[in-house]
Formats: sequence, C-alpha cells, structure tokens
Amino acid sequence: MKIIYFRKIDNLYKYNQNHKIESGKYHCLYFGNKNRYVTRLLNDLKLKVYFPTDFNVDKEDFKHNYLSLIDNLTSTFSNKYWWATETVSKFRSPLLVLLHKFQIVLSVVEKYQPEKLIVIDEEIIFERLLYHYSIKENVEFICPFMNVRKVICKIKVIILFYFKMIRSFVGLIYKIFLCRYYFKEKLKNQSTQKKYVIIKSFAYERSFVNKNQYVDPFFGNLSAYLIQNKHNVMSVVSCLGNYKKIIKKLFNIENIVYPCELFISPLKLIITFIKVITLRLKVKENIYFNKINLSQFINEYLSLNKVNELSLNQTLYFDSMNRMLKIFKSEIFISTYENMPWEPMCYLGIKDASPETKIIGCQHTVVSEFSTNYFLYDNELKNRQLPDKICTVGPVTKRIIERNCGYNHPPIESACALRYQHLKQEDVRFRRNKRKILVALEGIDDVYKLVNYVCNELSQNDNIEIIIRPHPILPLSKIDKNIDIDYTKLNYVKISSNDSITKDLEKVSVVIYRESAVALEAIAFGIPVVCFNSYPTISYDPLFELTDFKWNVDESIRIKPILDEIFNLDDQFFNQSKQKAKLYINNYFNKCTDDNMSVFTHA
Repeated sequence: MKIIYFRKIDNLYKYNQNHKIESGKYHCLYFGNKNRYVTRLLNDLKLKVYFPTDFNVDKEDFKHNYLSLIDNLTSTFSNKYWWATETVSKFRSPLLVLLHKFQIVLSVVEKYQPEKLIVIDEEIIFERLLYHYSIKENVEFICPFMNVRKVICKIKVIILFYFKMIRSFVGLIYKIFLCRYYFKEKLKNQSTQKKYVIIKSFAYERSFVNKNQYVDPFFGNLSAYLIQNKHNVMSVVSCLGNYKKIIKKLFNIENIVYPCELFISPLKLIITFIKVITLRLKVKENIYFNKINLSQFINEYLSLNKVNELSLNQTLYFDSMNRMLKIFKSEIFISTYENMPWEPMCYLGIKDASPETKIIGCQHTVVSEFSTNYFLYDNELKNRQLPDKICTVGPVTKRIIERNCGYNHPPIESACALRYQHLKQEDVRFRRNKRKILVALEGIDDVYKLVNYVCNELSQNDNIEIIIRPHPILPLSKIDKNIDIDYTKLNYVKISSNDSITKDLEKVSVVIYRESAVALEAIAFGIPVVCFNSYPTISYDPLFELTDFKWNVDESIRIKPILDEIFNLDDQFFNQSKQKAKLYINNYFNKCTDDNMSVFTHA
C-alpha cells in the first residue's frame, strides 16, 4: 500500500499530468472545502473521491479512544506545567480533530484496502501523523517537499513561540505595575485576619453598573447570598477586554475585587518565564490510539503545536493564587470549572499555600456531547489537581459528566444556574410576520463558518432579516478575514450591540447557532432553534439530546426551506413542541433558590 499526500487539489492535478491516475488502483480522500472549482477538477480526473461525511465514525468509540490516549499521556509527565497545556485540557483541542481525520483514513484502509490512497489536506501536522503511521505500518509514504516543509514549519514555530512568550512577559510586567499602582494601598488596608470565601471570576468592561458596583457575569448573586449568610466575601478576577479601563473601574467599586495579576511577584514572573520557555515535553512510553502506537507523533505534535500548547499567563495562576492564599485566609475558594489550562495551576497553588481551603468548582454553562474537557479517566482523576466538589447548573449536566468520567471523580452535586438567573421562562410572542433570525456566535475562531453559511444561503430576496450576535470575547472584526461576504454592505444584515441577550431574543422568531448556550435561552423564551453542524462526528451542540423545537442543518442543507417550515408551523404542533423543549430546559437549569445556592458553601 502507498499513501500519497497533497496539501491542495492543484497538487493532485499536477501529479496526474506526470502519473496517469487509474481509478481502479487509486482511492482519494479529500478533507478540504468542497466548492465548484474543486468539484470540476475532481470530475475531470474521473477519480473516486471520498469526503469525511461519507464515513460514519462511531462517536462513542472514537471519543473513548481519544480520552484513553490523553489519560495514558498523563502518566508520562511529572512536571506540573503539563497540566497547563492545551492537550491535557482537551478544550477544543486540534488533536481531537486530527485524530478524527485519522480515524476516517483508517476506515478507508479497512473498508477498501486501497493499493494507492491519495489524501488531500492542508495541515502539516496531519501530514506528520500519516507519516508516523506509515512507518509503524510499513506503508510507503509520498509527500512532495515533505522535509522542506517540516524544517520551515519548525523554524516558524520557534520564532512564533518566543515572540508570544516575550510579548506575554512584557504585557504581564505592565499589568503587574498597573495593579500595584492602583491597588497597593487598598491591599494594605484589607483585613488579613478574617476568613474569606474567595470567588475566582472574570470582569468585562460591561461588568459594572452605576460606576461603583461590579456585577459578576459568571456567579450572579452568589456573592450577595454569601454576605447575607454572614460570610466574608472577596473576588479575584481575570480581566477580559481593555485591561486599563477594567482596572480603573475595579479600583472605584465598592465590592472587594482584585485582579489576579496583583498577586504575581516580578521575581516569580521571571522564574516562570524561564521554566516555560525551557520546558520540553517528551513522551517516553508507548501511547496508543485505536491500537496504533502514536508516541513518536505525539512528541512531534507537542513540538509543532508549541505556540498554542502553553500560555505564560495561564501557568502563572499557580504563583498568583499561591501568594494570595499566603496573604489572606480562605475557608472556601469557588471558581468556574471547565478544566481550562489555568484551573489545575490555580488549584495547585491554593493547596500548596493552604491545604485546608476547600475548593468548589462551578460548572457554569452547558456540556455537549464532545465537551471532552469535562470528561476525565482514572489516570487524570488520580494525578490532576481537581476541586474538592463540583457544582453543576442542574441535573442534566451532572448526568452527562458522570456518564463520561472514571469512577474516582470528586463529588458532583446539582446546584443552580448562576449565570442564567435572567431566564424567567416567559414566552416571547412568536412573530411569524417578522421574518427575523438571530445568529448566535460562540467565542471560537472558526465560528466564521456559521456566518458564511447563513450569509451565503440567504439574500435580500428572501425577505429575512439577519441579526448577528458576536460573543463578548470575539468581535466580528477578529474573524472578518475569513468571512466570504462583506456583510457591512448588506442592509438585511445587522450586528447586535446589545449587552442583554433578552433584547435580541425579543426581536426575532428563530435562533440559529452552532455551539452557543444562547440556544437554551432561546427555547426558555419560547423561540425555536436551528443548529448548524460543522463537523460530521464531533458535536459541540449543547442541545444534542433535544429533538423537539429544534432543527439541524449542515453545509449541504439549504436553510431557507427550513426557516419557511418553521414560520409556517401549525399552531398546535408549534405549541406542543415548545412545551416539550421547555421541560428539558427547566430540567437543565436549576433555579437559584437559597437551598440550591447553599450547595456552594457545603464542601
């Protein structure tokens, strides 16, 4: 067997000019975007071509193989900074997508046993995966300019990695200076004798009202509840947005809220910087995926993905929280819980400084079928620093996490949806005569695919107004370069600037989403939803269990007939579907009663 790898469809066309491709001997697997140009070239070649959507990969089996691989990796690393890597976090890791592509290649090999397999994909890391697979399986591997591309890529990675680290280092010096300038006296006057419940949260520029009050966007009224129940409360926040503006607002508020960088020592910053840039992660044991040894590939992957693998800001949470707990006494530490890279560093720092402090992790949003960051197997559960208890937004997410985890998980309790207290479970009147849709975006870079899909599918002649709601951490300006159409020139496309999601929901009849939790809010308000699936197997749809009041589309499905169907639904069917869906949402999000909020204080 021979694997021939090309980055672009044009390379295949040139290859055919020198080597006549015979359809009986060749099979082709194409991972690129399918458009008219690609279709024409493939038709000219008269070659049997397969696309990822042609293969049904068993979701549960694939997910188990991926989680097992990461679980086994955890036993090979003893350095604490391993826990701050993107790979072990498993939050939207590119490794998951690479392995899914690899699984499809294995499916082609098993099903067709091709003499010659052409694979077309632009990612060099996927090329390296197939190269290492070929060596292990004694398969001939051909890739034009393979060694040259590898050298260029490695040089590029090194340059970008050091640039990123130096930039982060300089930025942190600035943030530390700014924090000390504003908060040095405030910190001196803060009582260190009291025992605090410390809440680790976040602050946006919009997280303030009346210029002197901080409104926690993740924990809602939990602080007020704790104060009412005689707890001393302090918050420490990560600032998302214009740092200087947020710091100034924090300085002027009445609440006790400090930025995380205030507790970073300049000396610790230098030491951590040196440790991170000199860190070498190398697998020394055999690591298997689907019974294939990928240890050598994993080493190369960690090297080529170095730019994204580690963040100086995230690793410094150990020193920041460690120093804070040496200044202040804390009976309970509450933080968001998603197994993001900063979380184990934060928890390690707390337990090192104050072992008696109880850590409560708050699963604060949705959990999808492939929220693998929440799904931990036994080696991870044994070695990773975790909260002493995990509180979920309700019974649904508790069930999903428990179903996908090993046996030694910390206690998980169903608490309440602190971020969703604004949901009043009231119907927004369904406006059939107002053909307006809301496109709800999540804060992930490739969300531009949803924007492209909707804008390419609908035109002014469809008489449908499109309202696009960007995520707070990802304005449209950051993904503009990947959007096919200049939406600023389309009078039927509007960009929402509302802080409140309720204001947008009140204007529309349908919500289109990909992975956003806005879908759950829409159903709570009585608005039907359409989920855009951009991956054939890997689903981040938070409503993956729901079948009522919800439609599914992908790039091959026209959206206008779906919208027309929704606009013209029979009243009886519409109301029945709505009630079934709302029952699911009611079960998903527990109300923030005193009993439910008390779960956060009982460690």
